[in-house]
Amino acid sequence: MSIEISKVTVFPITWIPDVYVNPSNNGNLQSSKYKNIGNAIKRTNQEFIDLLKVEIINANEKKRNKNSKQ
Repeated sequence: MSIEISKVTVFPITWIPDVYVNPSNNGNLQSSKYKNIGNAIKRTNQEFIDLLKVEIINANEKKRNKNSKQ
């Protein structure tokens, strides 16, 4: 058995432009623009953590709203 990597892009997670937490997918971190390094937003790790905290709050609110409608 062998594995060959023919094309790879390394994209620092802190630079992904449209990070969001998907409450419908077990709270997973997601992005629709992770493939194009040209769209990168250069952030520090702390800036990313601050953004992530906001997105977690947003996801929790969406989940709470969805559950209250049921």
